[in-house]
Amino acid sequence: GGLSNAMNFTVNRGGEVSVGVETAPDGAGVVVPSQSVVIGNAIFVYAVARAADGRFIKNVSADTWTLENITGSVGSGALGHTTYGAGFHSDELGSAVIKATYGRLIPIPSGTITVVLPTGVADGSVPLAYALMQNFPNPFNPSTEIRFDLPYAGDVSLSVYDVLGQKVATLAAGQYPAGHHSVTWNASRQASGMYFYRLQVGDAAAGKGRAFVATKYLLLLR
Repeated sequence: GGLSNAMNFTVNRGGEVSVGVETAPDGAGVVVPSQSVVIGNAIFVYAVARAADGRFIKNVSADTWTLENITGSVGSGALGHTTYGAGFHSDELGSAVIKATYGRLIPIPSGTITVVLPTGVADGSVPLAYALMQNFPNPFNPSTEIRFDLPYAGDVSLSVYDVLGQKVATLAAGQYPAGHHSVTWNASRQASGMYFYRLQVGDAAAGKGRAFVATKYLLLLR
């Protein structure tokens, strides 16, 4: 049967029988469970080969990454991939299952990933809370998108820093209206490595002071 064929095949490849969509690349994770992801945010998954007894073999470069069982407005473009992993990111509501294939190994897809609205945000309305989204894709090379939400107009500063705290890019500066916003960072002139981006917003309605500050990390891989 299919399992027998896969086992005969994987003996020649080092004992691999299945390839699962997992939460970590080093075997320390599990098959990605069903979960909700806030619209505009991202999750990152990895293709992991395991033996018949569940033993970790290696993180593999999947032959294909696909979305299946799609519902709502989630599109195939919501899934981007790098050599050993993939990122799921959707600006539309809906759900999908992530699947990776590798040779003739038995694929074990993720649970259902459901894209939902943030708490307190009505579809199509101005956001009711400040938010800084995780960049997508991440890891990236050389460009990545960063999204942020403003419930009120405000003085915005969005900058990127290296691990030494040196500013390497300013992505947004000045007055922005209430709403959903996005910027793109092209890091073609930067070295591979970890960076972080910080959003600071002064609330125009409050007069002075910072209404919101948030920081997230991103990874540039050449």
